[in-house]
Amino acid sequence: MKRILISITLLSLALLLSMPAMAERIPFAQPGADAARIVGQPGDPSKDIFPVRFVAVNGINIPGDGRDTLWLEPGSYELTVLGTARNPMARRITRARHEPGYNKIEVVVEAGKVYHIGMKYERSLKRSPYSTVLYRITE
Repeated sequence: MKRILISITLLSLALLLSMPAMAERIPFAQPGADAARIVGQPGDPSKDIFPVRFVAVNGINIPGDGRDTLWLEPGSYELTVLGTARNPMARRITRARHEPGYNKIEVVVEAGKVYHIGMKYERSLKRSPYSTVLYRITE
């Protein structure tokens, strides 16, 4: 009887631990005309827009160090990025304060389009000079 109770407890624990992984899935798509391509490289330094890596989609972390390109099914997404922005007026990476959510962006993507996302440096803002922007859409 004691073995059965231990077995049921272990099985229940295993099911509980696996439930979040089963419920959450990043809607990655195969490259092609039926998917949207989201690009974080190379940015546009002439407009103070710097490269990013995508680290989460809809709050679900991307394994590893993230990606600089995503292929997603058409739909609406919240993308979390890790920026490699530099202060163009300085020779080193800056340590500015940031408003919450500065590294997130909501995008609605369509199949067959390419969405370019980067980290924008706004010279006039001293407290929180960085924000994540969609700066180009191409077909």
